[in-house]
Amino acid sequence: ISGLNRSQEMDLYLSYSFVNQVFTATITDYFFPSDTGSYKYFDYGKNTGHIFETSLTFNGTENFPVSFSANVNVYGNDAITVGNNPSDLSTFNKKTGIQYSNYFEVSYANTINSIDYNLFLGFTLNNPKNPDLNTGYIGETGFYGKRGIVNVGLTANKSISITDNYSLPVTVSLISNPETQKVFLVFGISF
Repeated sequence: ISGLNRSQEMDLYLSYSFVNQVFTATITDYFFPSDTGSYKYFDYGKNTGHIFETSLTFNGTENFPVSFSANVNVYGNDAITVGNNPSDLSTFNKKTGIQYSNYFEVSYANTINSIDYNLFLGFTLNNPKNPDLNTGYIGETGFYGKRGIVNVGLTANKSISITDNYSLPVTVSLISNPETQKVFLVFGISF
């Protein structure tokens, strides 16, 4: 919320579970307002702060606690495709569309000594084009990076008893993005 890497995000989603809660379909509106410029939340044009994503998740079962999700950005301010043919001046180094950025995740959930945990691995199949110094092509940036593993981690949840009638749910996650060689430690509490 402050500093050099500040960002804001507001996400609304609609989910529907079916086949005895084994599958879930979701539509998400990711909204990234800019605090340095004016924005209109209800402007849903292609070049606003909105990104719409569709998702389908296999939630796993009690006997098979492995889940898999497939997510694709389908509209809005997704990563762009850029024309790379220098003989076509109408598209060269210009936006030609969106990449339909995708993210897939497989996870395994279990419980040990009243601690729920979830191991996960996420990857993208998008492969944005690299710049070409010979032609002057500027290249593309992927929404999740280059093709490969972009998310690996472990999340643990436990409720800590405060009184006989109240427990405080606590979450901790250790997350790494091998593509960018970054690591994150996240703590959370719920009230």
